[in-house]
Parts: sequence; structure tokens; C-alpha cells
Amino acid sequence: MNKSFETTGWSIVAKVARNPDSPEGRAALEKVFRIYREPLHSYVKKRGYSPDQADDIVQSFFLEVIEKKTITKASPERGKFRTFLLTSLRNHLANIEERSSAQKRGGDFTRVPMAVIDDDESPEVNAGTDAEHAYDRRWALALLSRAMDRLDSEMTTPRKRDRYVLLKPYLISDESTVHYAELARQTSLGEGMIKSAVHRLRRRFGQILREEISLTIRTPEEIDEEIRDLLMILK
Repeated sequence: MNKSFETTGWSIVAKVARNPDSPEGRAALEKVFRIYREPLHSYVKKRGYSPDQADDIVQSFFLEVIEKKTITKASPERGKFRTFLLTSLRNHLANIEERSSAQKRGGDFTRVPMAVIDDDESPEVNAGTDAEHAYDRRWALALLSRAMDRLDSEMTTPRKRDRYVLLKPYLISDESTVHYAELARQTSLGEGMIKSAVHRLRRRFGQILREEISLTIRTPEEIDEEIRDLLMILK
């Protein structure tokens, strides 16, 4: 395995597995929660729970992960970490629903009609595939958002920021939609310079995106697979 990749890759998970109760393990676990909270929340809502109920379920899931040291069972040989985490959440939900059913009452986690759930995803919630798609889509959007936030933070001068604000809409758009001549008129720069600026931003954004993806996969080769997944999810 590439040495430089070992410092990112599954190391975030390995830190938890080595000693989940240590400061380093707790910090790594908090990072996992930040990365995956929104995708897990979307999945639970798609299973028919309200946003508040989804908050409670995801919170209780994370508490269970801490108490049972669930992440110590994660292994690169089992596949993608986000798949492992989703499977663990499914098991957690099954336990909640089984307890509610056994108690002959709805319990705190009674499902609610979709009409009362404010969500920007597909309205269908009954099929498991819809819930999984919501999870994958939220993962992809959160990934892009983190990469974009990092790129934003690198625009440290007024000149860089002004140019970035102008070119940002073209970061992930199709090349044919970039109107270089119009952008050149707006900036008083040559069309060639605008093309170079867009390409530099895209290249840097791509580097950041790959770094973010590398946090929870096993090998550098899997980065390209995750990027293909991301593009398919967002189609």
C-alpha cells in the first residue's frame, strides 16, 4: 500500500479500533460522526420517521456505536466503510422496531406520514432502495460540500475570493456550459487566462475531493471507484 495513503485511508477508523476510549480514538470517532451524520439522518427519514425522530435515532445509534465499540468490527476486507455503517444502522433500526412491536405500542419511534416530513429527496419512503439512495445521495452532497468548504477557505485574499466567486459555478459543470468569452468580458482578463483559472480551480477541487474520499477507503485505487459512484448517484 502507498505509504502516503496509509496516513489517511482507513487510519481514521483504525484510530478508533486501536483504543476507542483514548483521546485520539474519541477524536477520530467524532470525525466519523461529522462525516456520516447527514447521510444516516436522510436514510432514517426515508424509512418513514420524522426529522426529530431521525435525530433521536441517529443519536442513539452513535451512542450504541460508542458503548458497543461497533467500529472496532469494521474491516477494509468487508468493503466500503459507508456500507458497513449503513448495515450497522439497519440493525439498530431493526432492534428499535422490534422493541416497539413487542411493547404493543408505537413507542418513541412511531413512523409518520411522509406529508409531515420536510425533505428535499424523493417522496417515496416505503422501498428500502429509496432509503439507500437517500443515504448515498446525502453522502455525495456532504462530500462535495466539505470539499467546497475547504476550497473556499483557501481563497485568502480579496482578489482570489472575487475571482473565485465568479468562477465557482463552473467548478463541476460541463465544459460546454462555460462561457469563457463572457467571463473574460466581466473580468477584463483574456479568455486564455480565464480558461487557465477555471482549470486550476477544477484541478485543486479534484485534489481536495480525492483527499476527502481517501478518509474512509482502503487503497488509492478505490478513490476512482468512489468518484464514479458519486457521479452516478448525483445523475
